[in-house]
Amino acid sequence: MTAMRYIVSRCVVVVCWLLVSSGAAPGARTGMPGYYPLRPGNWWLYRGPARVSWKPASAPSDTDAGRLATNGTASCVLKVRVEVTRLERLRSGLTLISLRQTARPADPCAYPGDAFASWLAPERTCACLLEPETRAYYRISPDLAAALRSPKGLSAEARERLRIVTNETAPQFVLPLRDGQRYADKAALERGDDRYQWVVSKLASETVCGVRYDEVYTLRYRCNPDDETMHFVPHLGVTRRAYQHSGTIIEWDLRLVDFRVR
Repeated sequence: MTAMRYIVSRCVVVVCWLLVSSGAAPGARTGMPGYYPLRPGNWWLYRGPARVSWKPASAPSDTDAGRLATNGTASCVLKVRVEVTRLERLRSGLTLISLRQTARPADPCAYPGDAFASWLAPERTCACLLEPETRAYYRISPDLAAALRSPKGLSAEARERLRIVTNETAPQFVLPLRDGQRYADKAALERGDDRYQWVVSKLASETVCGVRYDEVYTLRYRCNPDDETMHFVPHLGVTRRAYQHSGTIIEWDLRLVDFRVR
């Protein structure tokens, strides 16, 4: 894997986390239709700088190792597009939301020996679950999503994995957002600090795509190696996502530049 492929693959995985949020059901329950409108056909386009750094012993692949003889960095401007492709109400009462995202450099990339002019990131898919009673949203793997769709019903293994997700894993969101909310598993909440958990704060305002929004929330997740921040505007979605790894192994800052929300 080249350094630039590493940037985009890491970025795409995290963008999936942006979208583990509500579809049509929570709006009906909260009186706020489309609080985060994850409906099929809706999409969001993000753009921003990304950078990865390396040491010779940690080059992204053996192919790169020969020419990365010294410490260095690779950077580019990324465009990431996320689209809702499917929304399914399962027999269990859960809602399964499927997403497709692509990421590619918006401009030629600075990288030793290769301009990556024709490089395109592979298309990826991810999924999330809505638990309608608690309005909690969980990120799940594509294979568990496929198992949930199976007309044969859940296997014992898939049933146990689903139980772990909905009972032992911290949700990504519980909507509607409120200032001071925290999302984490029990161990993280008992730490006594704000690490290893999402912490919600309300911002004064934010301008997105030329429009000012007065209800904006920031969600921040901090742990020893990572620091992640995202901004959320009700009825629009995630408007910014920033990620930084301690030691500057990889970082990006993506902002919403275009969208279609129905």
